[in-house]
Amino acid sequence: MHCPTGHEPDLKTLVDVLNEAVRLFAPNASITNVFPFLDRIPGPMPWRTRAQAFRERDAAIYKKLTDEAVKGKGSGMSTFV
Repeated sequence: MHCPTGHEPDLKTLVDVLNEAVRLFAPNASITNVFPFLDRIPGPMPWRTRAQAFRERDAAIYKKLTDEAVKGKGSGMSTFV
C-alpha cells in the first residue's frame, strides 16, 4: 500500500492546474474580463488559446484521477465497479 508523501506527480500536476485556474479567473488575466464584448471577435484569440489549453489539461488530470479512484488504484482496495 502506498503512503502519500505530498511529492506525487499527480498532486503536483493538480496544484499546477489549480494555480493556473486562479491566474485565469483573475480580473486582470484577460482583456475580455474587462471588455466582454471582445469575446465576440471571431478567430483564434490569445485568451481562447489559453482557455482551451487549460480546459484540456484540467479534463485530462481529473479524468485520470477519477479513473484511478474508481478502480481503487490509490487505496489498494477493490471497488464495486
